[in-house]
Amino acid sequence: MQLVMLETNGNQHYIFSSPRLRDNIGASSLLTHLEQWTEEALASTGAAGAWRASRGLPAGPGADKSQWVSRSSGKVIVMVDEPQRARDLIGEVTRRALAQAPGMDVSGVHLDMGDKTHVDEDLLKRIHARAARYGLRRPPAEAR
Repeated sequence: MQLVMLETNGNQHYIFSSPRLRDNIGASSLLTHLEQWTEEALASTGAAGAWRASRGLPAGPGADKSQWVSRSSGKVIVMVDEPQRARDLIGEVTRRALAQAPGMDVSGVHLDMGDKTHVDEDLLKRIHARAARYGLRRPPAEAR
């Protein structure tokens, strides 16, 4: 099982990159779309259906709520069944952000949960540490 964290980076720079208030409000609003994009990517990549099947949950809306660990503006944490689904999810969400919110810096990391079936404090610390290390290694958004 994989723990996946997607988050926006450099939010203030993104929001205030324009001197126009209308642009600032629109950019701030776009940051809240990360949760929706992730939910839609879970469905389109098959990660939500695979999660329901692996847990023996019925198909249908709301059946995959146990897959979500955290949902907030600018950061989401979910569980998926295998590493390839984690990579597919991260790729789809980051490509969508690039297409629909140019300039928004979205990154994602995933972590093998081992034999754990529930997220604990240790896993949360490890996924945040992995995201911090990844953030230090990658080029700044303007360079990409």
